[in-house]
Amino acid sequence: MDKIKTKVCLAGQEFPIVGNGSDEYVRQLEALVNSRIDDIRRKYPNMSLNRCTLLAMFNLADECMELKKTYDQLDSRIAMLRDMPKVAPQGSKAASRSSEKEPVGV
Repeated sequence: MDKIKTKVCLAGQEFPIVGNGSDEYVRQLEALVNSRIDDIRRKYPNMSLNRCTLLAMFNLADECMELKKTYDQLDSRIAMLRDMPKVAPQGSKAASRSSEKEPVGV
């Protein structure tokens, strides 16, 4: 896949971005970052743009770490479930045969 070069504006500054993502994806990232910075600026109007940007970055890193932790837990759970022996579903012929009892005294 060819590299895509896109100019983005983050916190009022232009940056050239080169990557494998589509232009649309890069624009989504740009909007997310700027939205987070704007949220911080509204909450703390006296804070400098630089500090707002760093706080927004810190908050995004926190979300990323929490999502990674959740992902790792789910991945471990899936791996554990894959290793479990298969059980016939209730109502299937195999399940009903195994639950039938042998006649007593035959």
